[in-house]
Amino acid sequence: MARRGPSGKESTLDVLVMENVFYERVLAPVYDLKGSSRARLSADDPADPASVLLDENLKQSSRSAPLLVRSPWLSELSESPRSYMSMLVDGCVRARPCQRAEERQT
Repeated sequence: MARRGPSGKESTLDVLVMENVFYERVLAPVYDLKGSSRARLSADDPADPASVLLDENLKQSSRSAPLLVRSPWLSELSESPRSYMSMLVDGCVRARPCQRAEERQT
């Protein structure tokens, strides 16, 4: 999406829209996962539906009640992060600037 700002300079804004797969679904417990174990243990009560648990809480609960995934869903769950990462790399979404695909071809 390109637009011209108040200074007259054209700027580009890249937008990523993702589907809300949890729309109108009640999920409990809720986890805020960051992929880190450092200071990621919540003292909230897992039985309280308003509590938000962290990474270490998920590790602890998965020991006593593992997450079971049916075979047909496993390949889809495995492919989803791969396709997402591919989209990020192809779109040059990184912490530092990089060349766009069009610029790399020239």
